[in-house]
Amino acid sequence: MRIKRLTVIIFCLVLLASILAYGQTWNEEAMTTAKSILQEKFQLEDSLAFNQEGVLAAEMLQAFPASVQITDEGLAEGLTVALIKYGEELFFPLFVGSVPELDPPYGFALMNEEGETLSVGPATVEGTEEGPEVPIIELLEEREQTYYLALKFTEGTIKLELPKRVT
Repeated sequence: MRIKRLTVIIFCLVLLASILAYGQTWNEEAMTTAKSILQEKFQLEDSLAFNQEGVLAAEMLQAFPASVQITDEGLAEGLTVALIKYGEELFFPLFVGSVPELDPPYGFALMNEEGETLSVGPATVEGTEEGPEVPIIELLEEREQTYYLALKFTEGTIKLELPKRVT
């Protein structure tokens, strides 16, 4: 009897985990909507500074956090939260903004110099009571095609999945 109960509990946990994971992805239509909204909002501030202290150095990329404040107003307008370096010479701003039409309601975009979106996907934003004094980027998990990252700021944490390669 205990084995059946344990099997049912494990099955329910696996099913719940898959449902939660499904909620963090977008279909093609949602990706197109997010791409157009984020591309429209994107502005790279001239005075933006990227920190060397909280840098993430992974095999395929480096990520430099920006000195920004994560606020609801800032996310509604969109924020450049990091500079992502692929290889030796490819630098792309990482832009995060509110996309209220979708679930989850935040998204990220890697942008090129012309302001075109190269990669887009969902992001989760969590407030923190005591975040780091200096923004940092942590690798949460390395997956086959992506890096799952946490961008930690004083006011909040942004989690997203960046591609290992951008073309």
